[in-house]
Amino acid sequence: MRNYTKIFKIFNLVFTLLVFGALLFGLVFSGCGKKCPPEIIKKSVKKLAPVNLKYQIQGSNILLQWKSDYQQKIDGFGIFMAKQNIKECQGCPVVFERIDYLPPELNQYKKELKKGYRYFFKIKTVSTNNISSKDSETVEIEFK
Repeated sequence: MRNYTKIFKIFNLVFTLLVFGALLFGLVFSGCGKKCPPEIIKKSVKKLAPVNLKYQIQGSNILLQWKSDYQQKIDGFGIFMAKQNIKECQGCPVVFERIDYLPPELNQYKKELKKGYRYFFKIKTVSTNNISSKDSETVEIEFK
């Protein structure tokens, strides 16, 4: 009888270790892929992006003009600008900030420039429900 008790204890230990190992394996390897903090999903509408962004320098002002081929109702245009000191910032990252918001019937924007800076401009279309387009092409100007 003593042999059966010993065998039962060994079987019980092996069975417990197998169940624990299977649970541990399942916890470690049962993922859905990339793990990272949750992100807000941003909706983007391809057809809304402004095209043919052009500029004219008029004295110390820049006049931006663009076309947009949107096929749905839009709320307006977001104007984005980045500004860098020419002497102090060679190779610095370009960080855009929204500087203005225009109604949908306007397709041009005028801004005063200061000498000694490099300017970058881009435009996004914003439609209903705060859905924004992809960026327009970027205009870069060194105003000396």
